[in-house]
Amino acid sequence: QAQPVSLYASERERESRTASRDEAARLRRKELEEERQRKVEQAALEKEQRSQERQRRILEERMAMLANKEGKIRQQAQQVQRLSDAMQAEAQSQQEALEERLRVVVLRKERYIQKMHDQSHSATSRK
Repeated sequence: QAQPVSLYASERERESRTASRDEAARLRRKELEEERQRKVEQAALEKEQRSQERQRRILEERMAMLANKEGKIRQQAQQVQRLSDAMQAEAQSQQEALEERLRVVVLRKERYIQKMHDQSHSATSRK
């Protein structure tokens, strides 16, 4: 009977070792899966960070482009304003010159009318 007990004990030891190996393998698989999951999550995080960085760069480039366009438009608006001011000053100058010419013509006309009137009176007074 002693022999079957020792067989039983060695069989229990073997089952215990097998169970320990199975548990160790299960733990190792679990660790490997967790490590794989961490790597997947890390890769996803890095991908998201690269995407955000790329979007930030695109946004900065667009902002710079819009600022450049804004500067050009402001410059054009200033140029148009300068031209408008110059044209208005020229128009004012021409208007003043025309008013002066008109005043001179009106004075000449009034003198001519007066002269004709005076001549007409002097011609009638001689008769």
